[in-house]
Amino acid sequence: MENIELKEGNTKLRVVAVVLLLVIGAGCLGFAFNELLSPDSGWTQIEATASEGPTCADDFVFLYYFEGGTISVANQNREVTRLYSDAARKAYQLFNLDESYADVVNLYTLNHSPNEIFTVDPVLYEAFALLEASGNRTIYLGPVYERYNDVFLCQDDSQLVDFDPFLNDEVRAEYAEAAAFAMDPNAVSLELLGENRVRLSVSREYLSYAEEWGVVNYLDFGYLKNAFLVDYLADTMIGAGFTAGSISSFDGCCRNLDSTGAADYAFNIYDRVGGQNRIAGAMHYQGEMSIVFLRDYPISGRDSLQYYTLKNGEVRHSYLDPADGTPKAALPGLTGYSKELSCAEILVVMAPWYVRDTFPDDALGEIHASGVETICTMNQKILYSQEDLTLTDLYQGYTAEHHD
Repeated sequence: MENIELKEGNTKLRVVAVVLLLVIGAGCLGFAFNELLSPDSGWTQIEATASEGPTCADDFVFLYYFEGGTISVANQNREVTRLYSDAARKAYQLFNLDESYADVVNLYTLNHSPNEIFTVDPVLYEAFALLEASGNRTIYLGPVYERYNDVFLCQDDSQLVDFDPFLNDEVRAEYAEAAAFAMDPNAVSLELLGENRVRLSVSREYLSYAEEWGVVNYLDFGYLKNAFLVDYLADTMIGAGFTAGSISSFDGCCRNLDSTGAADYAFNIYDRVGGQNRIAGAMHYQGEMSIVFLRDYPISGRDSLQYYTLKNGEVRHSYLDPADGTPKAALPGLTGYSKELSCAEILVVMAPWYVRDTFPDDALGEIHASGVETICTMNQKILYSQEDLTLTDLYQGYTAEHHD
């Protein structure tokens, strides 16, 4: 964990509330929940079993509140664990870029068989449909992510030169060339043919380019991936009637399953000042909620897979702009949330405003008009869109202001 600045005198993570105050801070989930869990409490961290193959569960923290009743806690726990493990295994296989599986059509299948028709699982088909409807073409940046992701494997700044577009003009030009294909529907597109049938349509010119440059992946969800995964995991649990829990990814996607409104929950609002992370305050809410926290800086050690900090303090992250294939973030951090929309639906609303060089003056209003509430920090001020939002534990010197 990195050091996080807390308000003076507030060394405990805020856990006093009507029933229970769950502090869900993206990137510090383990620390937060360790404060809440005890052998005698009803809150339990669910661990997916990998006996039948790998899962995506390493990217998530799933907490569930068990109560005794006609079904014993042990039996409830067993069933929740089974469902979660099965869903996490299925999600891992469907979104896998590196391996094929018997009787599974996944991203690997599509990438290695362009211009062929396949029937995919509804989970993938619905994800493709949402991206198509939103106009977000990040998924077609596969060739760029294929190379750029090596940034996060570097151990020293000197190793960045072969992958970082900001340090190497040739790399930047190569990314821009690949991005030009990604932005051209005539070069590459996922044709949705109905009844879960799809075809990854790739032009002859792009096929030749891919062969010349050794491109393996045309498709890659990139930073969008965990939003779709957490939605699938959450919807699976809700569909089975298990709603007393919360699933969060290390990179800022959270689904609270509790629709009762009986408990008070909170989500930490982060800020980064002078290269240091701090908790600027906490937003409170009740009931089912989807939350997405975008940030251009790391919070935990787990973030080494998607962030690289240079010796001069600059940070490289995974928010690539389809327009030119370079990483962009208009703000240090932006939180979006909704009771009606899923994490993926929130993210495709936020992405066009966040993954860019500057943040327009009307951006917060436009995001809010699309059904997403927002919170962000600017110059020690917390800006929020929800009129009746409760904010507590403001960091010393911070103020809060509602925006239309």
